[in-house]
Formats: sequence, C-alpha cells, structure tokens
Amino acid sequence: MSRIFLLISIYLSSFVLWGQSNNIIPQAYDTFQLQRGRSSELYQALSDAIQQLKKVEKSGAASELIKAYANVAHVYRQMGLLKEAIEYTQKALLIARKHNPLEQATLLSQMVLLHLANQNLPGALQYAEEEKELYEKQHEPHGLAVSLCVLGDIYIKLKKYHEASVALHQAHRLAVKEKNPDLEWNAVINLSELYVQLEDAEQAEIWLHRAFELLKKNSHAEWVEYYLLLSKTYLIQKKIDKAIEAASFSLDRATSSRSVALIAESVLQLATLYEVAQQHQSSLQYYKTYTQLIKLLQSNSFYHNIEQLEIKFEVETKDQQIQMLTKEADFARYQTIIGSIAFVIVSILLFISYNAYRDKRDSEARLLKANQDIQAQNQEILRQNVTIAHRNKLIAQTVQYAKRVQQYVYAGQPNYFKVFKNVYVKDIPLETVSGDFYWTTYRADSFVLVFADCPEHDVAGAFNTIVMSALAAQVIQEYNYRNPAEILEEIDARMKKLQNPNENFSLSFGVRMAVCTINVNNKRMVFAGARIPLYYIHQNQVYYIEPDKRTLGKRYLKQKPKFQNHIFTLSPHDKIWFISDGFTNQIGAFSQTCMRRKILHQFMQENAALPLFTQGEHLVAYFYSWKEQQKQTDDVLLFGLEI
Repeated sequence: MSRIFLLISIYLSSFVLWGQSNNIIPQAYDTFQLQRGRSSELYQALSDAIQQLKKVEKSGAASELIKAYANVAHVYRQMGLLKEAIEYTQKALLIARKHNPLEQATLLSQMVLLHLANQNLPGALQYAEEEKELYEKQHEPHGLAVSLCVLGDIYIKLKKYHEASVALHQAHRLAVKEKNPDLEWNAVINLSELYVQLEDAEQAEIWLHRAFELLKKNSHAEWVEYYLLLSKTYLIQKKIDKAIEAASFSLDRATSSRSVALIAESVLQLATLYEVAQQHQSSLQYYKTYTQLIKLLQSNSFYHNIEQLEIKFEVETKDQQIQMLTKEADFARYQTIIGSIAFVIVSILLFISYNAYRDKRDSEARLLKANQDIQAQNQEILRQNVTIAHRNKLIAQTVQYAKRVQQYVYAGQPNYFKVFKNVYVKDIPLETVSGDFYWTTYRADSFVLVFADCPEHDVAGAFNTIVMSALAAQVIQEYNYRNPAEILEEIDARMKKLQNPNENFSLSFGVRMAVCTINVNNKRMVFAGARIPLYYIHQNQVYYIEPDKRTLGKRYLKQKPKFQNHIFTLSPHDKIWFISDGFTNQIGAFSQTCMRRKILHQFMQENAALPLFTQGEHLVAYFYSWKEQQKQTDDVLLFGLEI
C-alpha cells in the first residue's frame, strides 16, 4: 500500500516541478490536495447521513424522508459517486411527486445537475423539460427563468441551436422583467455561447457587452467564462491579438479561482490561439501545460479509485480472517482426545486468560488516564480558542466600524453629478479600509475637491482620513471656498500644532494633499498640491501639473517655499484626474520595479480620447495587470471629473 502512495507522490511531484515556470500546475496540485484532505470528513458525513436515513425510514414521515434521501445524495455527490447520488435523489423525487410538490422542483433541478455531471445529456434534458413545465403550471417566473437557462445550455450542448435560442431569449425577457441581474447574467452568457458556436460574431459581441455591464455593476465572479467567450468571438473575427489578451485575462481569473477545469480550458484556448498566430513555441508550451493538467485531473480520479479499492480490500481481508479463525476453532474441537489432556489445556487457557485479563485491565487503566489527560488538554485548547475568537471578533468589529465611518464621510458628500458631466471614483485599499480619501463640497458657484493620501493603513489610516477630512472642511469653510494654496498652508500650520514632541504621537504626519476649486459658471479652476500632481486632459492631450515638494504636518530643517496656485480655464469635455502614489509605487510582476510616473503618463495619453468611465476602468485593469501576483504595496485611490 505504501508503495502505491509513493508512486503517486513521485508521479504528481514530476508535474509540480515541470509547472513551476508558470505557476499553474502547482496551484492545481494544491487544489487537489485540499480536496483529498476532506476524504475522512466525507466518509463520516456519509455514515451519519445513512444512520439518520435508517431512523427516518421507521417513522414514515414523508417530508423527513425526502430530506434524509436528499442528504445522503448530497454527500455522495461531494464524494464524486454520481451513480449513487442519482439513485437516492430519484428516491426522494418519487416521494415528493406524491406527497410534497414544493420539494419537487428542487429535486428535479438536482437531477438535471447530476445527469450533466455524469455527461448524460438526454437524461438531463428529460428532467429539465419536466422542471420547466412544473414552473409554468405554478406561474413562477423566477424558477421558470432559471429552468429555461439550464434548458438552453443543454440544447447548446446537444447542438439544437433553434430550441436553445427560443429558451434563452424567453429566459432573458423574464429576468429583465423580474429586474434580477443574476438571472439576466445566466441568460446573457448562454446567449453569448450560442452565437459563438453559430460563429455570429456581431450578435456574440452584443450579448458579451451586456454581460460585461452586469459583471461591472453586480460584482459577479464569472469573469473566466466572460473572457473565454470574448476570446472566441475575437477568434471568429480574426482579431488574434485581442483574442490572446482576453484568453490571458481568463487564465489569470481561473488561476485565482483555483479551479483546475477552468485553468485547463483557458490554457487550451491560449494554445489554440498561438497556433493560429503561428507562434509555435508559445503554442507548444501551452499544449504541454494543458496535457499536464489533464493528467493531473486523471491522477486525481486514479487516487479516488485507489481509496475505494482500499476500503473493499480491508473488508475482504477481515472476512477472510473471520473465516480462517472459524475453521481453526472447528478443527480444534476435534483435537480433544482425553479428559486429562483437556483438563491441562483448559488450565493453561485459564492461566493465559487471567494474564490477558490482567494486562487488559492495566492497559484500560492507562488508556483511561491518557483519555483524561487528553480531555483536559482539549478543554484548555477550547478555552484558548474561545479567547482568541473573541479577540479576533473585537478586531474585526473595529475594522468594520472604521470602514462604516469612512463610508459615511463619503456618502455624506454633495451630489456632484449635477455639477459635472461624469465622475469616476475607484478605491483599492491595501487592507479592509484605506488611508487615502477624497472630500468634496459645493456652495453657490464654487466646487471644492480635496484629495489626500494619509500615512498608515487599515484602522490607523482610516481614522487619519476622518481627522484630516474634518480639518480640511473646517479650513475651507473659514477661507470661504477660495485660494487652494492658502488652504494648504493653513491645514499644514494647524497640523503642526497638533504634534506633541513629548509623546509618541504622529497624527497624519506627512500627509500628501491636493486642493482644487472650480467656478461652475466661468469654468475657472485653481489647483495647489502637496506632493499630489494633477493630470489635466485638454483636447485629448494629457498634461502633468507638478505639485509642490512639501507634505503637510512635517517639520523641515530648512524653510520650504509657500504652496503655489495653478490656474486653468476649462473647456467642455476636459478631464482632470487625481491618482494616489500607491498606483505608481506598485512593484510589477515582470519588471520587479515600480511603475513610475512616465509609464503612467504614457498609458493615460494612449487612452486620452476615451470616455471618462472607460479611462478609469482601463486604469484599474492596467494596475492589476502590472501587479499580477505581486503583493499590493500601498492604498490606491483614483478620482476623475469630466466637464
């Protein structure tokens, strides 16, 4: 047995060593290791579920019996034993059809999923059509939309494209009517898949655009499926470079999700695209990676089969031992010849039994003592775990409180969408809450924007932002919404008064801040910055406005020049951007260096003609593609306005 596991370990280790160059195979291997670690838990869960089923079968209550059968089926499904899962789900469904129609739809849905997992498309189609008819009779639009999406997916797999189109368009209409983004996503992504298979790139692009809007607004996790379909659409259009880019995004999201099947699908798509692009070296590398992933999937199935064989082998071994002992006992009964010899044998056996009893008694005493010691240790560990959990809960509550306070400050700001054409804000904190913040106010004809980067992160940084936003609001109110340079000077002076040299106290020490005022009537903008620059886009040309090289609250050895105002007259469609230095200070995955300002400036110039929201989304996507798997180094905040 140990040799088998040694061979499996060597076999899998070769995959891991081979795949370290691209970090795909090790992550897939880790995923399987996590899954295998649950084997003992699943066997215990199965045993408990079967025991509960036996108890319920005696009572005869239909609702409890349905639940017990479904529970056993659920555990079998988690163990990958689909045949047994289908058998017990079918038993629950037969009872539900007679006694509990409310459970019937749920069980039909489970039968569809099980047959799909078992690659039995006709069986899945039968139960999916029955589920749809049930929801139509019950006039349940939500359930009907779900069943139509599943039915459309099965029709696509069976290449019944007309039936798939009818079902999916009906599902989409119901989802829109119900105003349910999740339902609409299922219909839209299946329609995209349908038109990709029909090689109708125009229709596929229309539905993929809607899918992107749903992902953006509702924070879905199905980016892998979206990018794969987008890549296939570009392939139909012969846009190979864009197809490769989309497939690369798909692989990145699939790797983050730790789904080996999704990773394999993304890798195969890249291999196919590089082959079309005649980049044979890259294509060969991805095909090799795909082969290793498939072998890894097969090895996981092999490991599961070994577990099943081990259980059967142990049961058979015990049966053989019992049979052998029985035969030996029968044979021993016929060996008794005379009573004297029998007496001697009995005496010897009694003596041996007494010694065995004494040894057993001593062993049980030692075992009892050991169990008592273990229970005492477990109680102490439990007490410590309760204490740690309580402390962790307090810490988590503190962080959440800081986050709610910070969100309250943002939520309490005026509605500047009435003043400007478009506004884009994106907060990417290093921890739960950020040390970067923005604050706006609007009175009469003056709009004021404060954009700041406070030191520290998480809770400390969050409370710094609260104090600094309150201090900025106080100074701006006193200075009557005018002269950003003087506002910065006054904030700096008041911060220095808060510093106490006799205490270890550094509230917002070295804050970076920009203050910008805009007259909404004559479009006159005045900007002053303390280590935070302004990116100004006029007629699709990006201008970098240098800030003063001072931070707020810091005491310099030499006197620094006063803050300077920069004055502009804005035109319609002009854009201004403030980006905290966490963006340019991020270490890149490939370069292992910071991004630097010139790289960001060049990227913004390449996207200068795009709409404000698209520019913002491209900036965020560029930040994540630059960072890749590298750890984030600082809080990042983006704020853009379009006149």
